[in-house]
Amino acid sequence: SDLGKPVFLRETGEMEYPYGDTTFVAALVTAKCMEYSFKKTIKNARVIELGAGTGTLGLVSAALGAKEVILTDLDVSIEQLKNNVELNMKSGWLKSGIVKVRELDWFSAEDVANLGHFDFILGSELWFDEDLLAPLNQVLKTLTKINPNAVILMGYQDRLLVDDTDISDAFSKCFHLERVKSDLMDPEFRVVANKDLRIYRMGRR
Repeated sequence: SDLGKPVFLRETGEMEYPYGDTTFVAALVTAKCMEYSFKKTIKNARVIELGAGTGTLGLVSAALGAKEVILTDLDVSIEQLKNNVELNMKSGWLKSGIVKVRELDWFSAEDVANLGHFDFILGSELWFDEDLLAPLNQVLKTLTKINPNAVILMGYQDRLLVDDTDISDAFSKCFHLERVKSDLMDPEFRVVANKDLRIYRMGRR
């Protein structure tokens, strides 16, 4: 980050379902957008990353000064997330206790409700399967019931698996959705020509 806190990520690069072993371009673009346009509001915020995979967005949030970050994913990604947290603690900038790792099943309403209050809800490449849109919508509804003012940022690359209509149908009843404009993105990581790579900002209606 521009705060002089380099975020380190270790990954296998394997492209197997559920794809948590790779840091996708959408995560990098979203992370740089957070640094460029959301730095002031992320500082001292409580942040959760859903489907964290390598933990890119959550770790960048910590580097930007978030007071607490929860990285969540399925069991298959938990060891990798813990390793990446430890890697950044060993580098010196990340203090113990700021970033925590939690296994989370989107189908367990109780587990989601027990996570608590968040100011930012982050995700990247979570819209690759139409069947996951409904459970993700339920997770977001639960988290924003606790804090209706939470800011949701979702980065994704359209691979023709889920389209804008699917996304609107899944989320627009309970959430406002707007694409983050390119001028809010880091100039070196700005999506202009590549229209299939998007960041959505969402908020509870």
